[in-house]
Amino acid sequence: MIASWASHLCIGRLIHWVAGTANGSTAPMATPGVSVELPAATPPQALRDAILDAAGKAKSALEIGPFFAPCLTGANVTYFDVLTSDDLAERARKIGYGTDTIPARIDFVSPVGDLRIVDRKFDAIVSSHCIEHQPDLVRHLVDVGNLLENDGRYFILVPDKRYCFDSRLPASTIADVIDAHFDDRRVHTLASVVATRALTTHNEASRHWLGDHGPAPSLDELAIRTQHAIDEWKNSNGGYIDVHAWQFTPASFAEIVMILGRLGMIGLEVEEVHETLTNGIEFTCILRKSNSLPAIAPGSVLQTPDACAA
Repeated sequence: MIASWASHLCIGRLIHWVAGTANGSTAPMATPGVSVELPAATPPQALRDAILDAAGKAKSALEIGPFFAPCLTGANVTYFDVLTSDDLAERARKIGYGTDTIPARIDFVSPVGDLRIVDRKFDAIVSSHCIEHQPDLVRHLVDVGNLLENDGRYFILVPDKRYCFDSRLPASTIADVIDAHFDDRRVHTLASVVATRALTTHNEASRHWLGDHGPAPSLDELAIRTQHAIDEWKNSNGGYIDVHAWQFTPASFAEIVMILGRLGMIGLEVEEVHETLTNGIEFTCILRKSNSLPAIAPGSVLQTPDACAA
């Protein structure tokens, strides 16, 4: 568990965070030479039901993207989505899902997913398999931070790219995230559409845990899938296509959020990140709104590992 990051030992070619429990396992991160401790045992917060129960007890809660299966219900819950309740029901029927659990009312609707239309703050915000769809991850995290009360929490359920249809794709890096933000990305790139449509595989977590990532497609099949993706992107005329922008593991996600915090780009810090449970497809994460994140000043001199040791 990343309860708080205890020390930043060095900036430069060798970066190492020490956090969480002393007996935790160390998981490799997206950047070479970077690691973070994850729990050896399974804490309750690693379970979907436990983390959602904690979020649901908040005085006020916002759920982002409930679609046909909201994580939270109750008088304290507000919903945000890209479609109205009626439109969500129509979409669910078209793709074969039930409509009985769709919220009767979506309180805030933005076809482009703009959280800035929400006009109040919350003690808790929840999203399930939503954050990986955000074209600009930094903007999303900034918007979430602005909607949280002081010391509020963002409870996130995230697909682990190792155990879902993204298993063949590389984990996203801080470079990818920064590039998307400075590009002011509002819709998905052609690269993301091609990756999702042509380079993904099956979505059976238990098979991925066994190392079965499915048969590799032939070159002809890859070419056909890629052409279909290009055609879909062209036909969208710059509109939004619902694909994954990001591929995360627990450790790579924690790394990205911590770096963004140190850059002063977001006002959220990692409170907990838990490893994906065996045969599971998702990991859980809690980010906390913070006004006291340590920051790297622009123009700071980077130190080498030798200089750090001295």
